[in-house]
Amino acid sequence: MKKIMAYIIFSPMIAVLALAVPLSFQNGLGEMEKDEVVFAREALSAVDGHLDHPLQRLWTLNKKVIAIERSQENFGYQAIVQTYTFFGIPVNQLKVTCDGIVTL
Repeated sequence: MKKIMAYIIFSPMIAVLALAVPLSFQNGLGEMEKDEVVFAREALSAVDGHLDHPLQRLWTLNKKVIAIERSQENFGYQAIVQTYTFFGIPVNQLKVTCDGIVTL
């Protein structure tokens, strides 16, 4: 009976923790310049379009732009976006170019 009560008490607490940690992360836009913020928002949208499998969208709880830099190849920006899953575990690091091309 004690094991069942412990399970009933701790299971919701673990579930809340699994969701709360990644959702508490900032998206990385606060420490950027204005023109970089515009591209970073587009990069986050491009990553949303890249997550095409339903389970992938379910597992990805948050995204963060961890780096943004000028690209020498196409005279625009490129961004590195990190995706996070339950408990804040990083899943993918995606590179987004100014053309909207997303690569792993």
